Amino acid sequence: MQASIQLLKRAQRTSTKSGSLVSSSSQLTPMEECVQHYTNLFNRELPLDESHANPTMGQPPISIHHGQSSPSSKVDSGTQLPPITETSLLESGFLDNFTTDKIKVQLQRMSTTSSSGSDGITVIMLRHLLDTSFTEHLHQLFLACLRQGQTPKRWNEATIFPLCKDQSKPYTATNSRPISILAFFAKSLKPFCSH
Repeated sequence: MQASIQLLKRAQRTSTKSGSLVSSSSQLTPMEECVQHYTNLFNRELPLDESHANPTMGQPPISIHHGQSSPSSKVDSGTQLPPITETSLLESGFLDNFTTDKIKVQLQRMSTTSSSGSDGITVIMLRHLLDTSFTEHLHQLFLACLRQGQTPKRWNEATIFPLCKDQSKPYTATNSRPISILAFFAKSLKPFCSH
């Protein structure tokens, strides 16, 4: 993740060299072309919510919303996910990963240079809350997500910055690669689920 952020910041510093994003098609705007290109690239049909498109830092971010998964939703293999019960959580060992102390340690480990997502929350903001009841509330929120088998809809949003690959060519969707910036709480929950 740190490398992605460094690439994003480097691209932003040099964005004046590559100019602004242009469309290679006269029928599509640069934003529409990027959405179409990345949708085809990731082989998904994802809606674009234009209220999140905020052309800052020299490049237009694209907000793509991933659907929420529910405990009974089908996975790609066509099999049903088992329902989440308190017993299955205890047996899985996931509950051992979710303690207020581990959340505090995780927040202290996170880089202060990571970008905030659409929520605008940064690590520095939350570090000031480590000695308050905030971590207990965050613990309860993470446990609720685990028990429900889903996260809040806003956590599933990613802001995508298309970075120019080859500066000698026009800066189009096909000459760019995406960097995704996630909401802070999605980033902070991920390490607990990947153990």
